[in-house]
Amino acid sequence: MSEAGTIGERLRGARRYRGMSLQVLADRSGLSKGFLSMVENGKRSLERRSHISALADALEVSVAELTGQPYRPPPQPNGAGGHGTVPRVRIALLSSSLDEPADVRPRGLDLLLAETDQVEALCDASHYGDFGRLLPDLMPELHVMATIGDEREQAEALRALVRASHAAFYLLKDLGYLDLAQIAVQQARDAASRLDEPALVGLAAFVRSHALLPAGAYSAALSAADRAAERLQIASGDPAAVELYGMLHLSAALASVSLNRPAEADVHLAEAQATADRTGEGNVYGLHFGPTNVSVWRVALMVELGEIDKADEIARTVHPELIPSRGRQAAFYADWGRAIAQIPRRERDAVERLRQAERLAPEQIRNSPLVRETVSHLLTRSRAAAAGRDLQGLAYRFGVS
Repeated sequence: MSEAGTIGERLRGARRYRGMSLQVLADRSGLSKGFLSMVENGKRSLERRSHISALADALEVSVAELTGQPYRPPPQPNGAGGHGTVPRVRIALLSSSLDEPADVRPRGLDLLLAETDQVEALCDASHYGDFGRLLPDLMPELHVMATIGDEREQAEALRALVRASHAAFYLLKDLGYLDLAQIAVQQARDAASRLDEPALVGLAAFVRSHALLPAGAYSAALSAADRAAERLQIASGDPAAVELYGMLHLSAALASVSLNRPAEADVHLAEAQATADRTGEGNVYGLHFGPTNVSVWRVALMVELGEIDKADEIARTVHPELIPSRGRQAAFYADWGRAIAQIPRRERDAVERLRQAERLAPEQIRNSPLVRETVSHLLTRSRAAAAGRDLQGLAYRFGVS
C-alpha cells in the first residue's frame, strides 16, 4: 500500500528514476514543461485522467504507480472498513470460478439471493466493510450453486453472481485494487455469458468499460462500451436493457473525453440524455440511470475537459438527492468540489463540497486519487494564509497533511 504523497511527488520520483529530463517528459506526454514543473513542485495539481495517463505512458509506468493506489487506510480496530475485507475477497476471487468452483457447501438459494440483495443495498450506500465481509462466502457459494442446481437454480445463481461481482468490482476499484477489480469483472462476464439475457450481458460490459477507465485503458473502454451499446439496441424492448444502453453511452462519453475527443463525447452524452428523457429516473442493477444521473455525469465530463466554469454552472442545477445512492451523491459533490477548487477565491466552497462528499461516502472519497490530489493542492495553496480548520481536518483524514 502507498504512503502519503501527491501525484506530483510520485511523478518527480518516476521521472528521475527513468533519468528523464522535464523537457523530454514534456515532449513525450504532450504537456508543457512549465506545467510539469509546477506539478512536481506542488504549484499545480494533476486532476485530469488524460494527463495522468499520458504521463504514465511517457514514463512507462502504470497509472496506479503515479496515483499511489491503493492507499494505506487509517488505523481501525479489528480490520474495520473496506480495506480490511480485501484479503479474503482476494482469496475468494482467485480460488473459485464457474469452471473450477470452490469446494464449499452452498446455503439455500433463497438465502443466497437475499444476501445478494443485501450486498447491493450496502454497496449503494458505500458501506464497503459491511458488504465486503459478505462477498468471500457469497461468491464461491454462487459458483457452486450455478453448477449443481437444477436449470432454474443455476440461472438464478448466475444472475446473482453477475450482481455480486458488480459489487465486488466497486469495492476493489474504489479502494484502488485495480488488478483485483479486473478479476471481478471477468467473473461477471463469465456468468453473464451463460445466460441469454441482454441486460445482464450489458451490465457485465458496463462494468468492464468502467474498470478500464481508472487503469488508463481509454481506447479499450470506449470500444467495449460502443460494442455493447450497439448490441443492446436490438433488445430495446427490454426496459432494463434500455437503461444499460444509456449507461454505456455515459461510460463511452467519459472514455472519449479522456482521449481528448470532445466531439465524440458530445454524441454519446446526447444519446444518453435522449435515452434518459424516455426512461425517466430508474435504477436497474443499482445504476440509477435517468436524467439526474446524466447531469451528474455531465459535471464529471466538464471537469475532465477542464471546462471548470461550465461544470460549476451545471452543478448548481443538479438535485443529487433525487438519486437514492450515497455513492453517486458523493461522486457529484466530489466532482463539483474539484471544479471550484480551481476557481480563484472559491477555496472555502470547494472544501465544503468535498466535506459533503466525504460525509456521504467516507471510504470512497478518501480513496479517490483525484480528490486526494485536490485536497493536497488546496492545502499547499492555503498554508501561506494558514489553512482553515475544515481543510486541515479533511487533509488529516485523507492522510495528505
